[in-house]
Amino acid sequence: SFLGATSALEDKEILTLVVDIGGGSTEFALGRSQVEESVSIDVGCVRMTEKFLAHDPPLPEELSNCISVIEQHLDDVAREVPGAANAARFIGLAGTVTNVAAVELGLLEYELNLVCWSTTQKRFMGLFCRKRPPRMCFGPLPPNQWRIECTIPV
Repeated sequence: SFLGATSALEDKEILTLVVDIGGGSTEFALGRSQVEESVSIDVGCVRMTEKFLAHDPPLPEELSNCISVIEQHLDDVAREVPGAANAARFIGLAGTVTNVAAVELGLLEYELNLVCWSTTQKRFMGLFCRKRPPRMCFGPLPPNQWRIECTIPV
């Protein structure tokens, strides 16, 4: 994932964190021209949805429990990839990041040339996880799963 995400970048000497959120796990890879540190954690949108969220919208305690577990796993990332806090560039991969970017850009239909390489603000992602927008995503992602995917990068 790291090499694919960074291969077209001009400045390969910028410390870059690549995060790939999957259904069962999330991978974090840090480096410049190649991976220097990496870790995979057992926090994926499907795994967390099935384990914690029984209601739509989720009950406050369901969401709180889920976020608590995600935070514990992110502590593992901080230990295993200590340089992540110093990354000057963040690249998010997969449907979560592109969907959040599309919603931020106000797209009603997916437009690759606008979504790729767009900048998504952490402020927006935090706000987005708290309430569902009218058009949630561009794929068959269940509402609770969408919330979890947005929670992981926040």
